[in-house]
Amino acid sequence: MKKTQLSRRIAVLAVLVGLSTLGRFLFAWLPGFKPLGAVAILAGMYMGPASGFLVGTLSIVVSNFYFGHGPWTLFQIAALGLIGFLAGVLGPILRRNRFFLAVYGVLSAFLFSGVMDLWTAFWMDGGFVLRRYLVLLGAAMPFTVIYACSNVVFLWVLMKPVGKVLERLQVKYGV
Repeated sequence: MKKTQLSRRIAVLAVLVGLSTLGRFLFAWLPGFKPLGAVAILAGMYMGPASGFLVGTLSIVVSNFYFGHGPWTLFQIAALGLIGFLAGVLGPILRRNRFFLAVYGVLSAFLFSGVMDLWTAFWMDGGFVLRRYLVLLGAAMPFTVIYACSNVVFLWVLMKPVGKVLERLQVKYGV
């Protein structure tokens, strides 16, 4: 990749991180309804696994300067980075079929919640107890369902306009 292509790619990724972070601020008043996962998924789908990972991880790092960093931040980074990475791996399938994209949006919300509940289970007394983890998963279910719905809504709303822009940037600038 040429130096100009790399700098253009970094600029596009920075804009996607900014979009994701801004969305988290704008929807802060709605618990669990955030565009973070959807933007990381779109980045992965259209720009590849590494880009999806970067957008997912950096969106958490940047937005947590406002929402608060803590030991949970590493789990958030791992979860959202993995979601963006897997979207990049599954990109061709997800771009072709909106049903699979919606299913992936739902599954990614459950993945995120599962990873975050791991942190909670370890945090409670420094060890992992499967029964407690399962209870935590159940207790988080209303928020997980809201997050799953938000992923589907944001993916449906953003896929066409963001996808067109990212495809156009790839054709025009090779990013």
